[in-house]
Amino acid sequence: QCVEKGLDEYGRDLPHSFGMSDDDLKNVDLITSAMLECKLDYPDKRFFVISTNRRRHVKMEILPPHKDEEKLRAAEDDWYG
Repeated sequence: QCVEKGLDEYGRDLPHSFGMSDDDLKNVDLITSAMLECKLDYPDKRFFVISTNRRRHVKMEILPPHKDEEKLRAAEDDWYG
């Protein structure tokens, strides 16, 4: 719902990025699963998960499964020009 709201408010054609962070590893796993679903629904948008556990900040970009690699490459070409 947040992705749809953002796209409706700011326009669907822009190269949007979405991210969430948490310091609880269980929440990071849940966020990662949700972001993977979003990536499959919106392959041309970028999704990030940031883990802030134990003073280590890890930022991960969610990529689709390999079967969608062709869509991802096309989206990257559009993103980076």
